Amino acid sequence: MSTKSVTPPVPSTIPGAIFNMVNAIMGAGLVSLAYAWAQAGFMFGWFLFVFTAVVTAYTLELLINLAYPLFNKNELPVIAYEVLCEKILGIWGRRVVLAAQFLFAFGISVGYVVIIHDEIPTAMKQLTKAGFFDHEILVVLVVFVGILLPIAMLRSVSALAMGSYFSFATSIVLIGIVSYELATDREDLCEGSDGSGSCEYEYLSIGKSSALSVYGIFVFTKACHHAQFQIYRSLGPKATPDNWKIVVRWAIFLSSLLPALSSMIVYATFGQGVDSDFFKNYWKSSNLISIARLMFGCVIGMAFPMQLFVCRETLQIIIASYLGKKEDEEKALIIQAKDEAVNDTASLLTNEEAKELLGSEHGREQTPALLHYGTTLFLFSVALGIGISTDNLGSVLSLVGGTAGSTIGFILPGLIGYRCEQICGIQPTGGRLLAGATAVFGVMTFFVTSIFTFV
Repeated sequence: MSTKSVTPPVPSTIPGAIFNMVNAIMGAGLVSLAYAWAQAGFMFGWFLFVFTAVVTAYTLELLINLAYPLFNKNELPVIAYEVLCEKILGIWGRRVVLAAQFLFAFGISVGYVVIIHDEIPTAMKQLTKAGFFDHEILVVLVVFVGILLPIAMLRSVSALAMGSYFSFATSIVLIGIVSYELATDREDLCEGSDGSGSCEYEYLSIGKSSALSVYGIFVFTKACHHAQFQIYRSLGPKATPDNWKIVVRWAIFLSSLLPALSSMIVYATFGQGVDSDFFKNYWKSSNLISIARLMFGCVIGMAFPMQLFVCRETLQIIIASYLGKKEDEEKALIIQAKDEAVNDTASLLTNEEAKELLGSEHGREQTPALLHYGTTLFLFSVALGIGISTDNLGSVLSLVGGTAGSTIGFILPGLIGYRCEQICGIQPTGGRLLAGATAVFGVMTFFVTSIFTFV
């Protein structure tokens, strides 16, 4: 299979990595969190939101804190989630994480298609009055094929940093718009939203039985473990646990602040009647809300390629794993690291066997063009097809978050932390008891959200 020699991309800066992480985390949570709060009970929803953010930060740091010393001891060829799982949990750990990463990233991709399908044609139809925007599917195809597909074809995560800055700034403007609507039109919105906004408030609600059916949304709005190793490797020579701690804590803070603000404002506007996509509560005839819809569609559009990057990498590793030899799989991992980060290869690959591989012609290669573009186009097309035919965003987010999200975000990090000291002699952050409790919590989340999403 032929490959192509290229100049390595420039590694991400720490701020670039922070905003790439924010972009990977935030996404659909910006419009769905108010609904989750309403269903869980406002006070209990706050607890679930903060608790999930803290646990997510802990597991994001835990995985890198364990992988980094193993990598430096030449026990891992490259810092990757599936490699760490195989080292600690065996071949089944590797298979589970590959499946969960793929399903989570792919589920997010489908959810993002649903959002863009809901928001952009509706907004453009109101703002332009052009008949073209009555053809919603055609509009979505133009957006995805004409704009997002070329971005999704890129190889390096670091190339998405500018889009992540744009998404964050756009989210701030969006919050300003919904704040203005609250201040000026709250009573009219309650009376004229076709019954979707009941405007009944339960600020002191401690908890509701429906909290079990929406907890997956809270997990969904924070889980980003499927993208963390790509973002970590994109730091190049700055890829250290200390720098990663800065990235994680700032990313969790920023990606919690904006959804929390928007959700409080929207809940104060519509109360218990808020939809899982809160834009559906607003009048379609409002130009200001149409601008907000369009901006949010752009935010999601900028986040979509990151999810497709993860789907593509995972699928390529699965192909190498099941159709090739072990050395082919390791070569695929190393070349992907080269694709993502690679100005200072020594900072990414210190394993002697990997160094030898990088010293050969493979050290200057990218993933073969046919595999790269073929897998990208396949995943892009399937996600687009499913997303266009789906309209229940809340169920998609809750199911994906509760199953695949809890697996990659809680269960596997907890099991790795619990077993790592026994297998490798490395003490996990917070000790084995905390790691084990995280795994147990993840298992409970998996089964409870899976059952109650359909009840």
